[in-house]
Amino acid sequence: MVLIKKFQREVNEILSTAYNSGMNLIENARDYGDSEEKISKYLVNNNFIIATKLEKKTSVTALYGLYISIEKYLICYRNSLG
Repeated sequence: MVLIKKFQREVNEILSTAYNSGMNLIENARDYGDSEEKISKYLVNNNFIIATKLEKKTSVTALYGLYISIEKYLICYRNSLG
């Protein structure tokens, strides 16, 4: 399910339903708007495996994209901890 333009409450409900159904993999991409931020807020209390699609023009841009994605998740996760 695409999480673009969803409110945090809706994202939490979707991910909670998935988690309670035994799903543990989230497929995401940096191009999906603010989905990384919304997903990371939910991850504070739940464990998922995250697969992030990257735009690969060169190995350097792919690594940079991965770095940015991880950084977004970590910043939002830390902020959610208080």
